[in-house]
Parts: sequence; C-alpha cells; structure tokens
Amino acid sequence: MLTHCPACKAKYTGNPLCRRCGLDLAALISVLQQADAHTEKAIQAFWENDFFQMLIHARRSLSLHRTPDAIQLTACAALLNQDFREALGLWRQIVR
Repeated sequence: MLTHCPACKAKYTGNPLCRRCGLDLAALISVLQQADAHTEKAIQAFWENDFFQMLIHARRSLSLHRTPDAIQLTACAALLNQDFREALGLWRQIVR
C-alpha cells in the first residue's frame, strides 16, 4: 500500500491529496487497490485449484504493482501452469 507521496516523499496520511505538495493520489491509490484485488483473486484461484485463473490474476497484479511478492506469486502460478520459461525468468528477478 501507499506509504509516501511519490512526488515529495511526505508520509501518506490516508487523504487522497498529499498534505505537503497537494498531489492528487487517488489514481495511484486505485491502481494499488486493483493490484491487491488481483492478488487476492490469484490466491483464491490457487485454493480452488484453478491455476490458469491464478496465472491471469497474478500477471495482472504484477503489471499493476511490481513487488517482490507479486513476482513470487506470478512465478509460482507460471510454474503450476508448466510455463517454466516464465517461472525461471521471474525467479531470477527475485534472487538478484
């Protein structure tokens, strides 16, 4: 989740406008929320043994917010779908 303003680095206080520089953070917050929602859908798909849907949601989450956790989730989903090339490429990004 958002912890600091990307423009001025002021601590995020929960307001959609930065307290220091006034930057509208609403669009960024929305993107981060969408990434979180896709992560949750990927995890749910895993528990339902729907690995194809897991991969779709993991990739979408990763495209919205590239984090180490999102990379790991997508690598696992790729592995479960026997896409070894993608899984290895993502894993290499993690261990660097």
